[in-house]
Amino acid sequence: MFKSRTLIALCKTVFLPGKGKIMRNKLLVLLAVGAISVAAFLACDNNRTPGNGNNGGQEVPDVPRDQNEEFSLFEGVGFATIIGHMTNAQREATEKRIHDTIKDLATDPNAWAGDYDVVVDFFSTGMTFKIVFEPEEFMRWKTTGDGQTLYLNPDLLDSEFRNSVQNGVNAVFSREARVDGIQAEARGCQARGCQS
Repeated sequence: MFKSRTLIALCKTVFLPGKGKIMRNKLLVLLAVGAISVAAFLACDNNRTPGNGNNGGQEVPDVPRDQNEEFSLFEGVGFATIIGHMTNAQREATEKRIHDTIKDLATDPNAWAGDYDVVVDFFSTGMTFKIVFEPEEFMRWKTTGDGQTLYLNPDLLDSEFRNSVQNGVNAVFSREARVDGIQAEARGCQARGCQS
């Protein structure tokens, strides 16, 4: 009851002539400012841009952008980093592809002797995959001889990708510097046209 009496008293003050005129003008200005603020907010809200977190329920296009995303590689050990200009869907598909390929190779007796525990131990030593979209230094895979890093091109057919992972991991384990299966020193010699 008190609230309704207060509201009636406020209305009498605002809308009565004389002293209420100043109060009425203040109220009208306040209402006008409020209306303009609401209109400005709604106008900004309708001008949505991808990436600002407010897409109004509309699907934001998955456009290619530079990414450098790290994820756990195998059984929570080892890491892979996906590097390059790609869409989120490409990055997610590549992450799944590397996981599936490694799991398949770890249980294949013809690949890494099929000894799952040995593979987990090897990956726990700091094995790192660098998956590079549109690489310039190699076509399929590259190792540096550091015993830890394998660079992979994800744009390969499934069988080529599987072979690149298998052969690349073998080269990392052997601490060999290779580019697409050729020893790094021999590759330089081939490019210069010398006899090896």
